[in-house]
Amino acid sequence: MDNEPQYVDLGLSSGKLWTTSNLGAEESNDVGDYYRFGETESVSNVPYKFTLANGEYSKYHKDGRRHLEYEDDAVTKKYGLRWHIPTILDFFELKQTCELKAFPNGVLFISRVNGNQLFLPSDGNPKTIRYATAGVENDENLIRVFMFGGEVSYEYGVGKLPRDSTFLVRGVGYPEKVEHQPYMGHEYVDMGYGFMVAEKDFLSDSTLSAGPLFWINDKGQLCQLINSESQGNVKYKKKGKESVILLEEDIIRQNWKGEWRIPTQREFAFILSICHIEFIWLDEKQSKCAYKLTSTVTGNVIYLHIDMGQNSSEDCSCFQIKYGTSTLCGDKWHTTITNCSGRSSEEILVLGLRYKFDACHLRPIFRKQ
Repeated sequence: MDNEPQYVDLGLSSGKLWTTSNLGAEESNDVGDYYRFGETESVSNVPYKFTLANGEYSKYHKDGRRHLEYEDDAVTKKYGLRWHIPTILDFFELKQTCELKAFPNGVLFISRVNGNQLFLPSDGNPKTIRYATAGVENDENLIRVFMFGGEVSYEYGVGKLPRDSTFLVRGVGYPEKVEHQPYMGHEYVDMGYGFMVAEKDFLSDSTLSAGPLFWINDKGQLCQLINSESQGNVKYKKKGKESVILLEEDIIRQNWKGEWRIPTQREFAFILSICHIEFIWLDEKQSKCAYKLTSTVTGNVIYLHIDMGQNSSEDCSCFQIKYGTSTLCGDKWHTTITNCSGRSSEEILVLGLRYKFDACHLRPIFRKQ
């Protein structure tokens, strides 16, 4: 691409790359332009893009959105879909991977992995350097900002500032996608941090269709919801306490072999936490819908399918997203929990306990170290 930025590889575990200069800057030590949250043009005298007459905001406010969408990302607009404004996780990964050296005009990051360097310049105030992130706080009037303070130590942390404040912007990018062969005959998607997720549900025929439902019977057996016929032999090892399905009794491991398995509750929650989530319809008749999960680490996409409730109608839709994990607790198991009368992507981020007879889809994963 003609607008591909200059970047540095710091050997981050996520594989991400950082641009070597701020938006609007000619050199790495130049400050560049200032931006407000969700605006793709540098600050001017016009009112903030999302402000309404009543003082509320038209987007990222009471709509479940907590992460910048691509159309509102200044880095994405300038450099393309491989690049975006960093998340809080990106900044923390940068700090954890690098040694910091403070200077009057900014902070130098030196990678402990490969020795490469990245410089974040100060905006003229050596006591506080603040950079925009792609996240909104829960109260929706503030955005998350990564801040460096202290002329010598440059302690770091997450700040919370009004969303119409001005910030410096640096970009991060996904590495070029690497083609891979199916694993044990099944296609997968690299979601980052070693998590490989199957393109489709377990026993589904298509990425655009949900797989069959599974439940846990009173004998602790994982069963496909067809005439209650047992498809596995999952037992409760510690009744009343949290336990994990043993690999030899994992229905995905039994069928797909290799390292494929059901994700644990913590793994599923982490995968959700590193994704940008968007509600979409999968067909023109609006009879199938899903949450589109775009990894903020690799840019890859998977779809988690939504079961529309029996009371769904054009005026009132009831959406349920039901995916099981391998984490059990007594007579319940950890699954995704969503019962909403809207299309809020925020609600998918909740994982909780369902009774064992509540049926769920399964999405296989395996890990690459």
